[in-house]
Amino acid sequence: MVRPVPGRHPAQLHGHGRRCGGAGTPRRRTPGHRPLDSPDLRRAPGRARLPGGGIDDVGLGELSLDFWKAVLGDAQAAARLPRDPVRVYIMGADRWIDLPAWPAPDAVEQAWHLGSGGILDAPGEGRIEPAAQSDGVTSGAADAVSPRERSAHEAAPGFTAWVHDPADPVPTAGGQMLMGPPEDAGPHDQRDVEARGDVAVFTSAPLTEPVTILGPVRLEAWVAADAVDAHLHAALTDVAPDGTSTLLTDGVLRLSAHAGLDRRDPLTPGEPVEAEVDMWATGVHLPAGHRLRLDLAGSNWPRYSVADPADGAPVAMRVLHDADHPSAVVVTTVDLTAHPAAPPHRVR
Repeated sequence: MVRPVPGRHPAQLHGHGRRCGGAGTPRRRTPGHRPLDSPDLRRAPGRARLPGGGIDDVGLGELSLDFWKAVLGDAQAAARLPRDPVRVYIMGADRWIDLPAWPAPDAVEQAWHLGSGGILDAPGEGRIEPAAQSDGVTSGAADAVSPRERSAHEAAPGFTAWVHDPADPVPTAGGQMLMGPPEDAGPHDQRDVEARGDVAVFTSAPLTEPVTILGPVRLEAWVAADAVDAHLHAALTDVAPDGTSTLLTDGVLRLSAHAGLDRRDPLTPGEPVEAEVDMWATGVHLPAGHRLRLDLAGSNWPRYSVADPADGAPVAMRVLHDADHPSAVVVTTVDLTAHPAAPPHRVR
């Protein structure tokens, strides 16, 4: 599915991370995440960065000063400002570009659909799966194991299931936040997180041509939980040929807010609801050979508080992806060749 992008601010911060009920205090922590160390993305102490794109490379410091001078009535500073009101950096391309609006006027949306077996289908490659069975993860041999032992990769045609344990939440590993060690802000490698049994992972085939994502990202999914509430955390990553899975952007939704952020509608345990997770925005150029990945989980601690709607008991969750309940991550894309690099801003 490809459609024009409606106007939308890239960084709407919603209060999704509040506790769903109960104490929800984690009692165990998993081993620390693996820091990323590659030619394209290197960590400085306490943060991660891409080479290039610093404020000196494009004169952002001088541009900011001229902006505020213009606000205060300096006509010469106003004359030096770029014609376009938006300047944004695209990771992977090491390029600043100017835009007349946000999102870019030429942006289009692409829906990458979730499929069984951890598949993330590119636009136009979606497959029709049979409707999900109503007995889901509790059928057959699954009855013989505890919820905590069920794997995130336990999949049947039409849905993928995992179990959220409030006593063992998924640890934060980077992201758009202001946190220091051990979590650290920035685009960290997610492989340690993705190896957990309570994280559902969907990965595309290697890209046959480059893709530039620039703008809002969201998850549109049918989700069920065996409790009256739960959190759904979604993360988009870039998977390099060497397997490194770099976090690009993420978001979380309290599922009782699936019908609107200004209301609370408790879930009916086991019944799916249609939910939209605002994953904020990103700007990244993915070369051919890379893959796009979506990670789903019921927690991201300590960035977000832990949902504990069942007084400490694990909560089974599932995302549906059959013909009647399609689920997809929707990304905003542009043609990078149509956007030349912005000139540095210099005060003469």
